Amino acid sequence: MAFFLSMTLHVAGDLPLHREDAHAHFFPFTDWHYISPVSYWDPAHFGAIAGGLEFLGVGVGSVILIRRGAPWHRIGYGTLALYFAFAVFAIQYWAT
Repeated sequence: MAFFLSMTLHVAGDLPLHREDAHAHFFPFTDWHYISPVSYWDPAHFGAIAGGLEFLGVGVGSVILIRRGAPWHRIGYGTLALYFAFAVFAIQYWAT
């Protein structure tokens, strides 16, 4: 249930947050790409705000899962660990 809920939330948040990297969300039904005015990563297109909100959402969601207890706390801790690992990678990648 948590997996499908997270996928639904991802799809709902994915569509309005892609600019240069927009992809066909409704493939194979259409090749249409929605070019959003907002980017989840590009500061020139509100990326700092969108990224900050994503960071906040992942943190709050993870804490909620951790506080629910077993077995949900494993998912919350796993999410935080993967998100932290990605953040370290992204900072190192963009710093070069």
